[in-house]
Amino acid sequence: IQALRRVDWLDDAPVALTAQHRMAGIVLYASLFEPDIDRIDLRHLPDSHHDGPIFLNVLRYMDLPQAVTMAAERSRVRLYQENDS
Repeated sequence: IQALRRVDWLDDAPVALTAQHRMAGIVLYASLFEPDIDRIDLRHLPDSHHDGPIFLNVLRYMDLPQAVTMAAERSRVRLYQENDS
């Protein structure tokens, strides 16, 4: 994300992140540490860190639903589950 922002002609381009399954959790947390993410599309996000992604000690403080809430305060978040298209 940071490398793309350094490209001159991409300066003002909106940033949208898309991922599925365990990588959806990684993208979710990446969005918390990067400013100005316009949209996050998460497909088949695990219900909990018990199902992945694995981050040491994160469950002492929060789980994936709380991370989604934090991301939604800064970006548009779309969740797609099994029966969604």
